[in-house]
This record gives sequence, C-alpha cells and structure tokens, in this order.
Amino acid sequence: MKVGILTGCGEPVFSTNFGLVYGFRELGHEVCVVGPSYWGRFSGDIELPDKKHPELYSYGEVLEKLPWTPDLLLNIEPHGFLVGPKPPEIRSAFYFTDAHRAGLTYYRIASRGNFDFVICGQPYFTPLFTDIPNTRVVTIPPGFDTRRFPKQDSIPSPLVDIVFVGQTGIAAMEYPYEDECGLFATRPPGNLSPSHERYAFRGHPGYDYAERAELLIRLSRDFNVRMYDAVWETPKLQQALQKGAIVFNMSLLHDVSIRCYETFAAGRFLMTDDVPKLQEAIGHIWHGTYDCQYKVFFPNFDLTYHALYIKIKDLLNFGSQREKIAKYAFDYAQGNHPWTTRARAIINLM
Repeated sequence: MKVGILTGCGEPVFSTNFGLVYGFRELGHEVCVVGPSYWGRFSGDIELPDKKHPELYSYGEVLEKLPWTPDLLLNIEPHGFLVGPKPPEIRSAFYFTDAHRAGLTYYRIASRGNFDFVICGQPYFTPLFTDIPNTRVVTIPPGFDTRRFPKQDSIPSPLVDIVFVGQTGIAAMEYPYEDECGLFATRPPGNLSPSHERYAFRGHPGYDYAERAELLIRLSRDFNVRMYDAVWETPKLQQALQKGAIVFNMSLLHDVSIRCYETFAAGRFLMTDDVPKLQEAIGHIWHGTYDCQYKVFFPNFDLTYHALYIKIKDLLNFGSQREKIAKYAFDYAQGNHPWTTRARAIINLM
C-alpha cells in the first residue's frame, strides 16, 4: 500500500510516531512522511511550514505534497493535524497515544478531521471518542521499536534494584551521573519540599505524574534506584532498562503505556500498578505457572507505600522466579508487540 503520513517531523527518530513509520516500512509499504520541522530537526520526507498550536493542515495542503495518491492518509500525533473536508476517495485515520488525563485536545482534533478511523493507543480513553459521527473508533496500543530492542540470546545481570526511564514528575530533578546509556540519578534532590512543589512536568507545575513522583522519591530512599533522563532519544533504551532487576512504572489512569512493552522487550520484570487491559492481554502467561504473589502485576499497590516496599523486597529475594517470569514476558513481547504488529493492525482496518 501507499501510506501518506502527516506528523510532527521534529520528533526524534526513535519517538512513537516514527516507530510506527518504521513499522510500515518494515512491512514493505511505500511511505511518505510530511510535516513541520522544529527543535532544529527534520525526520520526515517532505517539509510543511510550521504553524501555531494546534498546527492544523487541510487535506489539500497534505495531499498536494505527496508524490502519489495514498491508499491511506494517516495522521499521527503530535504537532500536525488534519482538518476540513476529506476527498471521498481517500481513506484517513488519526492515531494518538499521549492522551494523559484529559484527551480533550485530541477529541476536538478527531471531531474536526473527518476521519474514517480514530485509533486510540490507550484503551481507557477509547470510549470518550465513540460519539464522533461517521467515524469508527478502535484501540491499538503502542508497540516497541525493534531497532532499540533487538532480541537477545542472553540478558545481562542487573546493576541496581530498580530502574526508571521517563518523566519522573519530580521537581528540580538533577541527573549528576552518566554511563554509556546517558545521564542518570540515584535519588532526587534532598531539599524537596513536602508540598506540591516536589511535583513538576518538564520543569513546569503539573500533577499528571504526582503519584509517580511520590513513589519514586520514597523508593529512592529505601532501594538502589537509578532514574534516567531522556534515554528515549537514543538507541540505548534497552541497555538502560536492563540496569535494574525491576523496572518501575506508575500509569496514568491505570492505562497501557509503551513503557510496559519496552520493559518486557528488555527482558526485565515490570512492577506497575494495576493495568487491567495489559493484564487481560498477557494474563494467560502467568496462570498456573507461578504462585500469584509473583505475578508481574501487583494490583492496587498504591494503597500504601508499605505494601509496595514489601512486594519489592520479596521480588528482589526471589531472583530466579522473577527472571523466569521476565523471560516469558520477553518472548511474548518480541513475538507480539513490535511496531510492525501495530502497523499491520492499522492496515487490516483498511
């Protein structure tokens, strides 16, 4: 198929949108990516002029730049959104993953784009989009990038108890150490206020990650925790995740995160709060294999920090069981959750 893609072309080559682009190309589809450059970077094929937020482009503006008429015109967040009348012969879809706790911006975009399909990467947000007229709404969760997670015959031994890669939500976070993967911290600054000032989103006040920040602060006092900054912009993510015996995750609204599949693909044990849709997808791996206390998921660990503390101590003491479960998850993810499978699912919708 010929797939035309509108997306922000200033994103890193290993970002979610370009991971999906890579998935289409790996399947042999002809892909042309158009969009604006920013941050001094352009990772697409044809550049569009940048616009003010929310970066709206008409179908005509995009189609006239493509070298052929596409079988599918796919709009992937962020930083460039289709609006206005859609040519009837064109099939279009909007794919997004980063709804956070509201998703209102994406609802407005999806409503104005006259898409045939709206594809939500987070299952719990999908019902919010089902009242858009003449649009089919489906869920396709994020995948992982096989360029960053090649299958390995052996997994290296961990260096620390727990590793976290991503937005910590901790205000004034400092990363004073560096290894071959990037900058990292072993604990947050010691002078953090116990008030809301300890929480931030990329240096600005925000509360999406407040619970995650609180747990990371506490864990870093009781365990050997390594927190990486911006490893997602390099091919070193697999190695960074493998530094820990356990990879920690705290979801937004108990929803699926790309970090879950990346943890599996790195061959590490995932410690997360209750993520029912993820548990439904892979629950068959654990049933009848190990006692339930060693399952990858620990439902409602946010009831008390003490419960989380006890659970992690237990997991660190039972390394062989933990590693066997991680190996099951590794094989499952490598076989079922690369971006190529997500690209194939989108093509199957057509």
